[in-house]
Amino acid sequence: MLNINADVLECSLARSSGAFPKSFLESTFSPETLEQSNRKTGLHDLIRASLGIEGRVQASHIQEAMRQPLVQASAPGYSTISLPGILSNLANKAALGAYQELPGISDLFPVTSTADFKKFSRCRMSIDGPMKQVPASGEIEHGSLTDDTYENQVETWGKLYSITPQMLRNDDLDQILAVPKMLGRLAKHTLESEVSKLLSSTATETWLGTGLINGDAISLESLDTAYLTLINRAVGTDGTPIDVEPSHVLVTGARDHITAQAISKSKEMRSTAEDEVYLTGNPWQGRFTAARGPYLRQSESDLANWYLCRIEQDFAPIQIAVLAPQTSVAPIIESMGCTGGGLSFRGFADFGIARFDPLSIVKTKVS
Repeated sequence: MLNINADVLECSLARSSGAFPKSFLESTFSPETLEQSNRKTGLHDLIRASLGIEGRVQASHIQEAMRQPLVQASAPGYSTISLPGILSNLANKAALGAYQELPGISDLFPVTSTADFKKFSRCRMSIDGPMKQVPASGEIEHGSLTDDTYENQVETWGKLYSITPQMLRNDDLDQILAVPKMLGRLAKHTLESEVSKLLSSTATETWLGTGLINGDAISLESLDTAYLTLINRAVGTDGTPIDVEPSHVLVTGARDHITAQAISKSKEMRSTAEDEVYLTGNPWQGRFTAARGPYLRQSESDLANWYLCRIEQDFAPIQIAVLAPQTSVAPIIESMGCTGGGLSFRGFADFGIARFDPLSIVKTKVS
């Protein structure tokens, strides 16, 4: 008989599902909870634990409970045991794990937070320079601050899926937790898609101005061209150069990703200058990280396009907004309880994306 404790029940379900590695269980649950848990616990055991507090554990009561909007019970001295609550906790852990397993270019961009869903403005401050020599009188000249303002707004993105009564009655936790995992992956794909659509849009090309160039597929020579463009246009309002040493190359195609990785890691590269093939030193070794964004391909013509950029917290082409106190985008899963004999999971993610600084990026458009 399971200890009637929500943490123990959740831990037992997590162990039974096989969806969570041992390291995750040990970091999430206390040693006492792990010791009291049972790896052979199923969803029906959770329902029995809820009904047991009310003194109703017969099979007919279990079937009846599975047809109710909620299965919930509490008693003096015990934590409230709620089927939707415990399943939601477990589903959120499964969804977050699935979300974090998927790499993406959205992971690279800085995140800011806001209190609500209203449109908000942020300013990126810049100063005039350089410093002036202080005269013998000790008087220090006043500088001036300027700010570039951009707008962002958090929106809600969501989807709802239902598990059939058959899956629920079969007590198959793997199938049940497959839904929140899919919702977690779907949240990551949605963020990737929206970030990529903004970055590759014609409106962003206009915003880039001289940061949009026509060129060749990624190579030592085309990197040099993009780099010179990035450096030459990175000038503050007072004419002072801005340090924009590139940190990332973003590509769309798998072949270009392999090429970019090779350029970033190899000491020497093959050059075909003047129709002769020979080895040459690679000045780009270790100077950037290559990342692939499949969703950057909005059409066939986008396949070979690529981006050279500098990404840091206060200087990047894109900034992502989330609701405080979150510090990153994460899927949120809610169990809707047993409805109509089945079980529904509602997944959503709150985020907004906006262009940030056009001087941080150069797009090479390959025709």
